[in-house]
Order: sequence, then C-alpha cells, then structure tokens
Amino acid sequence: MSRTKSLWCRYVNDPSAVPLRVGFSVGRSYGRATERNLLRRRLRAIVNDASPACGLTGGMLLIGARPSARELTFDLLREETERLLSLAAGARRPAPAATSEMAGSS
Repeated sequence: MSRTKSLWCRYVNDPSAVPLRVGFSVGRSYGRATERNLLRRRLRAIVNDASPACGLTGGMLLIGARPSARELTFDLLREETERLLSLAAGARRPAPAATSEMAGSS
C-alpha cells in the first residue's frame, strides 16, 4: 500500500488486466455525494493522464481519499496523485497466485 498525506492506493500488477483498471474509494466522511463524485471525476482525469508516464499501463489500482483531500486544489491534487502513482509503480508486486494453485500445493 502506498500513501500520501491525503490519498492512499493499492496496486496489483496483473498482466492480464490491460488497460489499467482503476477504482476509487471515497467514504461518507469526505462529504456529500456531489463532493465525493467531483473528487472521483478529478482523480479519474488525473490518473488517465498520469498513469502511462508512471509506467502503470496494466494491473488493478484502488485509490482512496481521506477527508483532508477536500482542502486540495486541483493542481495540488494532481501533484499528490502523481506522487502516489510513482510510489505505486516503484512498489510493484506480481499478482497473487490463483487459489486453485494454492490449494493444490498443501
């Protein structure tokens, strides 16, 4: 898991998941539904632009926001998201083995 001051993410490097699959987790503590949806739209736009430059072209990515992200302007949100994606790209791990393989090894 990678973290910044206001954001966190989990990344699974799965070669079969191309293009990059991205999900967002923004809890109710962040604000009203319209505020949460606005943040998701902003994050989606930033990730679409920044992920190829960070080397994240495939896999699965979950990005979450803490309530402190409300205070970020779009430019600050972009900087923090790009830093988060760089951290995730640096901490790549292969996808976990399938459960059937794990059950057969016992």
